Amino acid sequence: MWIVFLIFAVTFFVCVTRVRPRRESGRHEDGRREDGTEVVELPPVPGSLEGALVAQLTGGAITRSQYARAMAQLAARDEARHPLSVPPEVG
Repeated sequence: MWIVFLIFAVTFFVCVTRVRPRRESGRHEDGRREDGTEVVELPPVPGSLEGALVAQLTGGAITRSQYARAMAQLAARDEARHPLSVPPEVG
């Protein structure tokens, strides 16, 4: 019985420490550091050209027509570099 309780207690402790949000050192819950400056988190940098185009579109740097034109050029370039081949029919 004690072994079951011990296993349950250890499992509970591990789960609670994993799920509970951690406070980073030097930061308060309102997003400010201890010296009073505010912490600003930047959005992640896109890892592909498509991601960069979407970031520009959502940020208002380009219009929808510019986005569509850029994606069409990207698709044409991809088709020229890696053309699709249709497998032969079996039968």
